Amino acid sequence: MKKPYPESSPELPSDLKLELDILKNSGPASSVIVWDHQRSRLEFVTRLVSECAAHARWAESFSAIQDMEVSASCSIALVALGASPSPGDLSLEIIRTLKQKGFKIICYEDSAHAWPLGTQCHALLAGSLRLLDSANGEFAAELSRLLVQLLHTEVARRAEEEKIRLTMKNLGIIAES
Repeated sequence: MKKPYPESSPELPSDLKLELDILKNSGPASSVIVWDHQRSRLEFVTRLVSECAAHARWAESFSAIQDMEVSASCSIALVALGASPSPGDLSLEIIRTLKQKGFKIICYEDSAHAWPLGTQCHALLAGSLRLLDSANGEFAAELSRLLVQLLHTEVARRAEEEKIRLTMKNLGIIAES
C-alpha cells in the first residue's frame, strides 16, 4: 500500500533556510492552527509546521475555531477543505471565521487544482491567501515556503512593534501597563 504523504520533508532553498534559522532564534515558537480531518495528512502537515519552527495546534471542532483568537504568537491557520467545497460548507465557514478574527489562512486539499476554477475560488473568496493541492508532489515544498515566509513576516512585525514600544517608552510617550 502506497503512503500518500512522504516520510521526509523537502530540502528548503538556501534563502528560506536563512529565514528558518532566524525563526528558530527569534524567541518562543509561534503556533499554527491546523484544521484537517484526514489523519495521515494532518500528521504530515503537523511535521511540516514543526520543521518550520512552529507548533501545530489542532482544531477538532467548529466551536474550537470560534473560541480561538489571533495573537502575536498565533496568527496563521491551515485549513483542509474537504472534497470540492460549495458555498455552504463548514470548511468555508471556518475560513471566514478565522479571517474575521485576523488570521492569515492557507487552504489545501487533495486534487484541488483539478477542481473547476469557480470551485477553487470559493476558498479564496472566503479569505484564504492560497489554495494548495495536497496531492501534488510539490505540496510539502510549497507549504513550507509559505509558512516560513508568513512566520518570518510575523516575527519581523513583532520586533518592529517592540522597537516602537521601547522608543515611545524611552521618550515618555507611553507608560508600561
